[in-house]
Amino acid sequence: MVKRTMLLLAVVLSLAAAQGCAKEEAQAFTEDGKPIVTLNIVMRLPTQMRISKNPMLDYIRDKVGFDLRIEAPPLNNYSDRLNIIMSSGDLPDIVYLWNSGPMYEKWAEDGLLNPVDDLIKDYPDIMRNVTPGMLELWQVPSLGKTYGVPRPNYANRIGMMVNLEFLRKWGMDAPSTVDEFYAFGKYLATGDPDGNGQNDTFLYSPVGLWADRGVIMDAFLPSVDFGVPDFDGVYKIREKMDGYYPYLTFMRKLYAEKILDPEYFINKTYDDINKGHQGRVAIWKQYDGTLIGDSVVNNGGKFDKWGFYPPIKNAEGKAYNYVPPSVWGVFALPTSSKKTKDALRFLDWGNSAEGVETLLFGVKGLTYNDYDITTRTLDITEEQAKLVNDITSTYMSVTMLYDGEVANRHPNPEYVKKFEEDRARYLASTTEVFYQPVNLPEYTVFQQDYPDLITEKTKLENDYVVGKIDRAALESFINTKWLPKTARYEKAYLDLMASRQKGGQQ
Repeated sequence: MVKRTMLLLAVVLSLAAAQGCAKEEAQAFTEDGKPIVTLNIVMRLPTQMRISKNPMLDYIRDKVGFDLRIEAPPLNNYSDRLNIIMSSGDLPDIVYLWNSGPMYEKWAEDGLLNPVDDLIKDYPDIMRNVTPGMLELWQVPSLGKTYGVPRPNYANRIGMMVNLEFLRKWGMDAPSTVDEFYAFGKYLATGDPDGNGQNDTFLYSPVGLWADRGVIMDAFLPSVDFGVPDFDGVYKIREKMDGYYPYLTFMRKLYAEKILDPEYFINKTYDDINKGHQGRVAIWKQYDGTLIGDSVVNNGGKFDKWGFYPPIKNAEGKAYNYVPPSVWGVFALPTSSKKTKDALRFLDWGNSAEGVETLLFGVKGLTYNDYDITTRTLDITEEQAKLVNDITSTYMSVTMLYDGEVANRHPNPEYVKKFEEDRARYLASTTEVFYQPVNLPEYTVFQQDYPDLITEKTKLENDYVVGKIDRAALESFINTKWLPKTARYEKAYLDLMASRQKGGQQ
């Protein structure tokens, strides 16, 4: 009797479990009858964009056929969370990677990611916006393939955002030379521009010494990417460029005179911008496209608090902006996913006219009235505009380009006018250099083989800037420890650039 009862119970439980599974796996359909596919995605999104009860995500599910299950780690902790996810073995269908560094290459080399070079050829809207140069930019050197679908972006003009209130008190225009940059910094360090009775206002606060493109580093060194020659036209590694020591020496001077924010070397992404918004620093690196999208900078359309200016000029009197193929990260497709084709269909839709419109502006009739992608004309009210950031973001977009042009323009003509004025001023004073960055397998091997040496060099560069060691100590390390270890990738780099020049490539 007991055995029979247990048998019946087992049957009942098995049937219940089967029914539960059937219910859990029941196929959902869009309003017009297309099957809905669930995609698990890790995205880098701002905190103000909500994921749950999001009408745009509901639209994408019910109308387009993709049920997006999004995990959005905090922006300042995204890389740490990504490392945990990629090490877990439980990978999503799409992972957004915004950095093409060693971890991306390792994940590709470990077989965790699919190469996309051939896969995307069957998806016309991806091919509409993704160029060969973009794919090459994210190519893993050791494998010769690209392991993520690029997110196309418009070519950025990188320059300085400058506090105009501080400039007016100084009584001068925005600095354009090294001497003017120093003089403005000296005023800020001693002139109490914020009126709080303390000398606690700094000129600027870079996120480390080598993330400073667009402000002062350009006056001493060209872009530190492989693929850009020194100002004399000769290709060199960074430590052999003519401006390497002069740049660090100038930074040392700024630090000693309390012009440089003493927290610069512990800054994380966006700390420089946040300090600028708070009035703690007068200058920070910024991109031209951010100008009209930043409500703090806009100041209600008055544009009287901050202005966008070219980088500081070098000794020859030229301000440079180095422009690689513009990619805002890639959407990597883990090999463990069984939905690679569905993920590609979603990314293809995101590159289409409908996808661009939806991901940028949300739901038609709710967060905007109409959008004409041929003219980039957006019909939106102020009330609707307030809702946009609640349900979407430019970070949610799959592309910022459509048919080679920026996908959207600001709806306020005054904002567009200000943007065009600042850009025209920038272009009139700046020499733009278009180049293809070089991915060196030998450099990747060097990074993997000598992480402690890299850490030591970073420490010593900062020690020199903050006055803990003298130049002789830094030079001794570079000459006796650093350069002998970098000789292999240096030779590979110079040989490659010589080969490119011989073949007529830039």
